[in-house]
Amino acid sequence: GPGTHPCGRAAGHVVNAVLIEDGGITAFGDFQEVSATAASSNVTRIDLEGRLVLPGFIDSHLHVVEAGLNEAACLVDEVFNLNELNFYFEECDNGGVFGDQGWLIGSGIDVSILLEDIDFSENPISILDRLYPNTPVLVLDNLGHGAIANTLALQLSGLISLQVDPPGGKIVFDSSGGLTGIVLENAQQPLRSAAFPPSRANQDQAYEALLRSLEILAQNGITTVSDAGGYWRQAQTEAWETAEDSGNLTVRASNALYVYPDIPIESQILELKSRFSNNATKLANFNFAKLYLDGILELASAALLEPYEAGLGLDPQDELGFEYFGNGTYLNTVVKILLENDFALHFHY
Repeated sequence: GPGTHPCGRAAGHVVNAVLIEDGGITAFGDFQEVSATAASSNVTRIDLEGRLVLPGFIDSHLHVVEAGLNEAACLVDEVFNLNELNFYFEECDNGGVFGDQGWLIGSGIDVSILLEDIDFSENPISILDRLYPNTPVLVLDNLGHGAIANTLALQLSGLISLQVDPPGGKIVFDSSGGLTGIVLENAQQPLRSAAFPPSRANQDQAYEALLRSLEILAQNGITTVSDAGGYWRQAQTEAWETAEDSGNLTVRASNALYVYPDIPIESQILELKSRFSNNATKLANFNFAKLYLDGILELASAALLEPYEAGLGLDPQDELGFEYFGNGTYLNTVVKILLENDFALHFHY
């Protein structure tokens, strides 16, 4: 386009050399003239063989560590036969065992398809219990908002002892009141935390997952991100510090910490604050708080102003979806406390 670039060249002018010194672009133009401006005669020439040079891309909503972990978990097809789940695990490395707690973890299924037929001839939990009576099993969906689990997994997570849904989450029952093994939204988090607590071994696995994701980000020219996960009760957030301390962090990151709706904000703010950082000299900071306000339309967990279709068979209290933090009074309290502690806010709605 018309105009002049700050370095003095007409905007849109094509050059074939860029000089990088001390991590910044100091000159561009023809190779000979760029070389002549170098502060050192020891110039390393990297031939890009005609490739295009662009500024780094910024992605403001990623789940960087979680993506790497899901890749390490056993990949299950979106549409699959529950009775054949064991074949997926048998084809995975280590038989699908993930983390150091002996859980079988899969990812990739479409929970919305399971919800379409809530009156199963046999509930998912029954099939999982028959296949794996003595091993906790958790299979995550492809959107991060739902999962299926067997009885042992529900027991280890504490969910099975609950008489009501956890705040921000839903334990799905069939029409006769029986457990289906399907959990939605924040009801996943006790399962995830039980399966992947922040032990040293699990932190190492999360670090390796981050490195895999960083490689993919680099291949796609993404140089700045915001990791919107931040599940600090699991082995995730520590991976960023490890990557920066080891010199292996290849992006700038302004990350979020997950605010658990089932823990009073007064009981978790000290933990959140202890992990807060906003240091311009660091590549990775945790300066955002992540607040899920509701779920997603695909699982009928998004909050609506008008009821969902009657044919979905929702319970009366679920016809408008639900909100993670309940009424606006408590949400306002949470937001006020976070802002008072210097967090920027990242809302999912």
